[in-house]
Amino acid sequence: MMGTLPPLLKSRPRSEVARSAISAYSDGAAAPNPGHGAYGFVVFVDGSVVEGEGRYIGESCTNNEAEYRGVIGALRAVKGKVVALRRKNDGRDLVLRVYTDSQLVERQLNGRYEVRSAPLVPLHAAARALMDEMPALVVEHVLRDRNALADALAKRASESRADCVLSTQISELARSATSGSGGVGSAAFGGDPRMKKRARSP
Repeated sequence: MMGTLPPLLKSRPRSEVARSAISAYSDGAAAPNPGHGAYGFVVFVDGSVVEGEGRYIGESCTNNEAEYRGVIGALRAVKGKVVALRRKNDGRDLVLRVYTDSQLVERQLNGRYEVRSAPLVPLHAAARALMDEMPALVVEHVLRDRNALADALAKRASESRADCVLSTQISELARSATSGSGGVGSAAFGGDPRMKKRARSP
């Protein structure tokens, strides 16, 4: 796990904030590969963390499948935020971004690579369908050290074999990370009470 929060938590151009930016960072993990799979995503609205969760997928999951499920989870979360903002009817344009540290997934979703693995075909189709519902949305690749929170959520869910969420103390954690006081490295989430397990639905 890296110790740097995504750049969208830092200062943003005024024009982009005025347009109401919604961003999500996603990650997937499988231990071993294939093995116990999980994904995590964190959603930002105008640079502030508003949601974060990790979900356990199950056994016999590959890393690429977990990465795709992370993107799908992030896309669904962004769609929910878009609907909520549209209900306010403030007339502002929305800047929509989903980031993944999987170059394979990013390039397949943007049509640069073909999807040749059969298990990834339905996941690719599901992600593309969500993207098509939000024409303004862009999926971009991000380096792993800019994806610390999503990475931590995915790994925690994989290791604990249970879903987890970031608690309401996210803002405190984010301030600590951006101030340069240790960031969100491996120690930050090793049993940290701010990472709470969530009961799975039956």
